[in-house]
Amino acid sequence: QPFVIVAQERLARTAGARLAWLSPQAEQRLTGYLSERLVALARPTLEHESPTLLRGFSRPQAEIPGLPGKSRPPDLWAICRGYPLLARQLSTTAAHWVDAALEFLSRLAADWDDLADAIRMNLPHPLPSAFVRNLHPGLSDPHRGGRTVWRVDLAGGATVAYKPKNLTRDRAWNDLLAWCNARGLAPSLRPLWTLLRPGYGWMEWAESDASGDDAERQRYYRRAGVLLGLLHLLHAADAHGENLIRQGAHPLLIDGEMLLYPQVAGQAADDPLDVMRTGLLPRWIVREAEVAEIGGLPAESGTSCREEIVAGYETLCHFVEAHWDALHAADGPLHAFHQGVVRFAPRPTAAYLRLLDHLRHPSFLRRGVDFSIAADRLARAYASDPQKECLRHLLAEEHAALGQGDVPIFSVAAGSDRAELSFIWPPFALPCQPYRGSKPVSSAKVWTARPGSPHQTTRPSPSWPMRWGWADCWRSGLCRWRVGVWAG
Repeated sequence: QPFVIVAQERLARTAGARLAWLSPQAEQRLTGYLSERLVALARPTLEHESPTLLRGFSRPQAEIPGLPGKSRPPDLWAICRGYPLLARQLSTTAAHWVDAALEFLSRLAADWDDLADAIRMNLPHPLPSAFVRNLHPGLSDPHRGGRTVWRVDLAGGATVAYKPKNLTRDRAWNDLLAWCNARGLAPSLRPLWTLLRPGYGWMEWAESDASGDDAERQRYYRRAGVLLGLLHLLHAADAHGENLIRQGAHPLLIDGEMLLYPQVAGQAADDPLDVMRTGLLPRWIVREAEVAEIGGLPAESGTSCREEIVAGYETLCHFVEAHWDALHAADGPLHAFHQGVVRFAPRPTAAYLRLLDHLRHPSFLRRGVDFSIAADRLARAYASDPQKECLRHLLAEEHAALGQGDVPIFSVAAGSDRAELSFIWPPFALPCQPYRGSKPVSSAKVWTARPGSPHQTTRPSPSWPMRWGWADCWRSGLCRWRVGVWAG
């Protein structure tokens, strides 16, 4: 296809000898990913105009102007003229693909020696031809110019994850796990090595493995309870199934961008004592008249897994009580979470994905005004709620990201009282309330839930973490979860 041909030639011309680092299989997979994205963008229009185009472009071929010897399906040329917004999206996607590939090759060369130390392999230097055995891009939602997480398979059997985003939170999380393990946390939680770089980084690849006997399954859920306690401590969100990998008896958090999630003005206040907000525990939502299960852990039948989670949760509670002073010290592991940025989500990612799919309809791709009107449905959430008026400034960035096929993404400066949103337009700020260490709270004032009832009696101010009363509030949070989720 013309867009793929032009993108390949531009990549080969710009990358030069660096392109030889990729094996033919890796280069083919990288090009295949671009083709898949282009077809996904054009599919609704092609099906609407000419289904034969989508079935392999089987009609007679004509030469592409400016590219002697190259051919094109004649109907596709007419479709691009009839749907200029589609043509722009296709060309933008191809250009972003070239930029992302060049960025990856440059960063791979710059970090090669440090990667060798991280994966503990004697890698050849300089990087030899075809040493990148395979690539698997597109393992996350596209952000900031179509950039996604990549799986990188190297010759010799090593596999790493390339993440073109800030990994300060992930590094702090895995350092915290190592710190806890070194001080006797049992059962231990396995950390993943993280190579931190400005604006991007590399991580150990975690392969899913849900096999094992009943004993290993119980050990997994015991560790999941410990993990739940740490996520609750760090006021985490978004620990759903896509961010949690089961590897034998170990639950592995592979994305920590929403650890220490702030409370932003204009968003509904979350109960800091509610373990459900972490996203790890099973829950259900109604979506298009269907009930969908979400959460990092499945809602398995029986009581054994639930009791293991509770036991692991209480284990972490006692561990934190015993090591609180060291955890919260200026040189302690919690201090690192006040650096870098944390992702801020003004609305669910699923809402952006549904809108992106909606905007691919041919009726929105002929004129820019039609596309803009369709995209402006995002404003309804801000206009319908006066408390969200301060979020209205996000619309410009949301529209810009959606226009180039991205899922909008925003960040909050850790430890700051302002939310810095600065990826597409100049930065502006929103008032937010970060969750930090606070003055001790009496256990008598801590929110508690009575067995058999999810309702609260008294509730403290939303400050987190709290030194005193942790055992009560954690147990009450679990009580509400056990009663509310698995009732009956």
